[in-house]
Amino acid sequence: MVTENIVIQGRNYLKATGLRNEPGFYARMIKESGLTKILDFEEFESDDEDYMLYCTDSYIKLGEYLSGNGMGKTMFRTLLEAVNDAIRECREVLIEPERLVFDPGFIFVRMGTEDIRFMYSFFDKTDLRKSMRNFFTGILGNYYSGFNIEDERFREWAARQISRADFTAAKMLAAWNYGKESVKPQIAASTENETPAAFSFIRNIIGGTSTKKIRENETIPIQGKQDGIYLTGICSIDTKIPVAEEGITIGRQMLKQDYGLFNSGIGKNHARLYMMDGEVYVSDLGSRNGTYLNGERIKKQKPEKIVRGDIVSFSDEEFILC
Repeated sequence: MVTENIVIQGRNYLKATGLRNEPGFYARMIKESGLTKILDFEEFESDDEDYMLYCTDSYIKLGEYLSGNGMGKTMFRTLLEAVNDAIRECREVLIEPERLVFDPGFIFVRMGTEDIRFMYSFFDKTDLRKSMRNFFTGILGNYYSGFNIEDERFREWAARQISRADFTAAKMLAAWNYGKESVKPQIAASTENETPAAFSFIRNIIGGTSTKKIRENETIPIQGKQDGIYLTGICSIDTKIPVAEEGITIGRQMLKQDYGLFNSGIGKNHARLYMMDGEVYVSDLGSRNGTYLNGERIKKQKPEKIVRGDIVSFSDEEFILC
């Protein structure tokens, strides 16, 4: 794909030229579905070349925007939400999110707002996780003039999240919302004891979490079930597995196990969740499809310590400790 900035009748466009390799109906699907995160475009075909014109008349490139305005935590979260929304919209209308271009030179911000739009490529597609990881790594490395000294710790937390094997924008937002790290935006002193509106509805449900900074390999002391400690489903917050002092066994047969997960990938005797010395542990009981901690499969019968914000998966059922 080759791109160039052009002006037609006084209006600014980004022209993308190449050999189209998508099924042919994606452009119509995008227009008819009214996707809110994809840059408006017009398609053209000729004997010599195919090209798309993306209207950039009222937009500024993200790279230019960040160079002028800096990158604070609020903007970083806005980008996370925008990427997550763009991917979700693509999947809802059955088009490939791998064609979203995650590059500050091809992401646009509407002037006077923080409305973010992405270029959708009809010529190329990439590895989605890799392109997201490269994008956010570049953002942290190149556009952080808006960070203050305290926020340097946030950058360290963000870098660890991005480097995880199972990194996605959705999972990073989940970790942010559950407060594994001290990433709460700065708020006025008069409202410092209130939950900021930008926090997820999930935090309201679980009653808030500690904002104490957790360094790598540190844990928050957990006092057990009475404090509302749960493994909460990432896809459904209604699914909650309570953490109890006496421990809980997770499996497919609810009548025989302490907690039943009705999924064919879950073993009859899948995993054990328990507390010891105020800390939470999970152990796989020899399940066929495995138990995972932050995307890494844990060894059978070998307990692994988990802390707030960690993602635990029983087969493909994902939960976060809160």
